[in-house]
Order: sequence, then C-alpha cells, then structure tokens
Amino acid sequence: MATTSVFDYVIVGGGSAGLVVAARLTELQDISVCVLEAGGDITHTPEASVPGYGKALWFNKETDWGFLSVPQKHSEGAVLPMFRFTGLMQLNRATAREYDALERIGNIGWNSAEIHKYMVKSQTLAYTPEELAENHFEADKKDFGSGPILDTPSPYKLTYRDEWYKALEECGVPYNANAIGGETMGSWMSPIAVHPKTRTRISSASAYYEPNKHRKNLTIITGAHVTRIQLNTTSGKPVAEGVYYETNGKKHVVSARKEVILSAGSIQTPQILELSGIGQKKILDEYGIPIVVELPGVGENYQVGFFVAMSYELKPGHESHHPLATSPEETISTITNICAFVPLPKLEDHQALLDLARKSNFSKIPPSVLNIQQEWFKDETMPQIELVTIPHFLPTAYQPEPDPEKRYLCVCGLLLHPFARGSIHINSSDAFKHPDIDLSAFDNEVDWQTFVQGAKLTRKVHLKTRAFNDVVAKEIAPGSDGDTQEGLEKYLKVQLVGGYHPVGTAAMMKKEEGGVVDNKLKVYGVDRLRVVDASILPFQLGTDPQTTIYAFAEKAADLIKEDI
Repeated sequence: MATTSVFDYVIVGGGSAGLVVAARLTELQDISVCVLEAGGDITHTPEASVPGYGKALWFNKETDWGFLSVPQKHSEGAVLPMFRFTGLMQLNRATAREYDALERIGNIGWNSAEIHKYMVKSQTLAYTPEELAENHFEADKKDFGSGPILDTPSPYKLTYRDEWYKALEECGVPYNANAIGGETMGSWMSPIAVHPKTRTRISSASAYYEPNKHRKNLTIITGAHVTRIQLNTTSGKPVAEGVYYETNGKKHVVSARKEVILSAGSIQTPQILELSGIGQKKILDEYGIPIVVELPGVGENYQVGFFVAMSYELKPGHESHHPLATSPEETISTITNICAFVPLPKLEDHQALLDLARKSNFSKIPPSVLNIQQEWFKDETMPQIELVTIPHFLPTAYQPEPDPEKRYLCVCGLLLHPFARGSIHINSSDAFKHPDIDLSAFDNEVDWQTFVQGAKLTRKVHLKTRAFNDVVAKEIAPGSDGDTQEGLEKYLKVQLVGGYHPVGTAAMMKKEEGGVVDNKLKVYGVDRLRVVDASILPFQLGTDPQTTIYAFAEKAADLIKEDI
C-alpha cells in the first residue's frame, strides 16, 4: 500500500462543510490541505449548475449513493430512499432558541449570537431594493456580511403567491416579513442559493472551492472512497494519523501531520468511524473489527425529516413550472419556493397531541435534549410542520401523467422536530457496502399524529379557504381518499418519503448522554480527529440546514486554526 502524500490536514468529504473548511484553512499559505471526495467534479455540468435541471441527478448512480433504509413500520413495511442530491436551495435559518439550545445542553460557545456571527461571515444579501419590496422581505443588513453564499430571490413570481399567504392567514398562520431574523413562524418566500447574474446554483463547490482551487496548498482527490482512518495506538490515547482510501480498485493512504477531519455526512461519518474501530464494541465484534475506542453514541441518535406530497390542479389563469411549457428561461433557471412554518397550536386537535406527548415515553432521547424538545412542542411559536409549495406536476397512481393543457401545484408537508431516534450501523467490514439505516420512522404515536394533522392543514389551506377558492380546480392526490381518517392515513403511509436533512449520528453532546464529539468538534477518546458535518447536530432543526452547515463549517475552521 503506497503512501500518496502527506498534508497538514486531511478532510474526508467535499460537501457543504468539507469545502468550506478546506477553503478557510488554506487561507494560511503555510498550511496544506487534502480533500478526499468519493464523487467526481460535476460543478460545471448543467445538471449541477442549472437549478431547474437538478432533478436529473436524483437517483442517478453517478451522483447519488442510492442509500435505502431497512423496512419501516409506518410505510407499510417498505424501505425508504435516503436522499443525497441537489436540493431546493432554500437559505433559511432556524430560530434563535434552537441555536441557543446547543449551549443549553452543554456545548459552550454554540449559541445564536455565535452562529449568527458565522452566518454573517458566510452570506451576502443579493436583493435589490426593488426585489426586497416585491418579495415583502424586510431583511436587516446586520444579518448579512459579504460572504461567498449569495441570498437571492426567485425571479419568477407565482401567480397565486399572495393568495397562498392569505390562505395561511385564514388558518391562523401569519405572514413573516423577516423569517431569518430569529423567529421563523409564518409564511414567506425563501431566499435561494442562485447567482443573481448567471442564474446558476450556488454551493460550497462554486462559492468556496472554485475561487480557490488554484491554491498550491489545496489538493482535491476525487473518486476516493475512504475505507477507514489510520489510528496509531502505540502510546496510550489513539491518534489519527491519516486516511486509507481506494480509487479504481487501488489502495492508498494519505497522512495528516496535524488532523483528520471527517465531513462525510450523517450516514457515512458514523460508518467510517465504526470501520476504524470507534463505536459500540458489540457491533464491531460482530464484524471482526478490533475496538480502538468504545464510543456508544456513534451511529445512534439518527434523525431525519419526513414528508408527503399532495397535488392539485390549478384553475385557468394560474401558471406553474410545468416542464418548459411557459417560459423555458424561468423554468430552468430557478426553483421557486413559498413556504410556511407552523407551530402546534395552529393544527387541528393540538390539545390531544399535547396530552399524547405527556403520556409518551421517549427513552431514546437524552434527558437534556428531551426537556428542550418538549418545551418546543408546546411552544406557540416554535414550528413543528413546514409546508413547501413546488410548482410542478407530481406523478402518482392517482394521475401518472400531466395534461399538457393544465397547470399543477405540489405541496409537501414536512415534520420538523421528530421525537423518533433511529440509527446507522455497519453490517459488514466492507467499506463499500451500505450500512443499515434505520429511521425508526414514526416509532411513536406523537410524531405520526402530528404528521397527520399537518396533512389535514395542507388540505384545509388549499381546499377550504376563501383565498384559494379561485386557485385550485381540484385535488388530485389524495383526492376523496383523504376525506376519511383511515383513507388519509393510508395515503400518507404509502406516499411517505424520508431521509432528507439527516443529523445526529456523531452528536455534539456530553459523552455520557451519547455524544461523539465535544464543543471543539473533537471525537471523544481520539487525538487529532474532528467531525464537521450535519452529524454533529444533536437534534433536528426546524429549518432547511444549508445555511446552518455553512456557518458551522466557518466556526469549525476557526476552532481548528486556534490549535495551529
């Protein structure tokens, strides 16, 4: 096994977090960084750069890992696909209380003020005054700096946008003119990560890597499938000294003088840790992997978002992004999202949900986190359900193909703060074999009934409000099946989608509560090994995580620099 090279830092994963850390560390000219990325560089391909073409990457074997869950009880025993693709580009932020909760559970230095500082560092408000007015967005300049991530509006105004806001207001959900200011409850049009001039997708690759790729101290190796971390155990506490990986069947090792940084994501970070001998002894013993550090929290505490989409046919006069049927330029250059974040009291029969939560046993959740999550559940302004409009046709068994003369709307209802806790663990010592992914989807009645109530709200907004009466011609899915509790629940189980926004499998918590990393992101029991990706989040945030991950990576880079 030949040594490829030696660098100061080796980063495993060139995603949202890894490339940010790489760019910031290589600002120091005497520091060398190597990023190992399993995929190829698709930054400049139309599918990756043009937002409207992003769906071409979904379930593409070249760009999607194709992860599947183990069979899930509430999806009729079916497996659920784990999404790892180009998303909807929403640049939202969580509430200040959610970020403050990180410090409440013991992570000193992780609070809303600190994270806000790094959001300012990473983002630039790229709206014109006219665009702010048109989008009813009362942005505060103190919430933005001059970072490489540009917050822009969609250039495409949905014909029913204002009616949708009014429909939500009829259901008790107000319009929120500045949802990134610390309180997210309400409806609004999300800023998106699209360049205002080129209309191309903004990502860590385009914003952090591309401007800096010619730095002599930055090396990216693509097609590099990491198999394990090189750990030296000869003198007491294990030390991370490098990374083993394979390219095209050839084995390599790259050495790190200072640190190894895992940024492989919530699925593969715990897999790599376990393959390296860090995790639960009983699991590692089963697959013949020598235990180096027993760390029970690895792969546990797994949380993902769940959603189900409902679809509607629009009345004449309303447009949607029907594939190239209206304006091709607008369709391929943007994805338009109007969204709403809904707290529990806005749901039907919310008191029954509160009663159910009080009686439920959530033994998998650490006490410090459970106390906070129970607070949020009954909070009158903390969102529990998100509604996202996607102005496209949704193929279903109810109607597999669109009528080219008609326009459609798809609405996704998302569960934001699930009480369910799943797990990700290896099922082989083979690094190329996917791990067992157990979402524990709706393993408690609280999550399930909250999700059902979210679906009922979706139907109410689109079928039973005065504001939307002149917009929707009919509901395609679930249609009349949704008129009974039994029919609606069956539809939700069959159509359930899970696996987006995965977090928690290398949680930043106290070790005794199942934590894997400390507040410096250092793995417990190992020297020179950190984790910087969404797996460190101990709980699910009630928002799209993109901006949060950028901010976390910016902070991580500063933490690493402090130790140089």
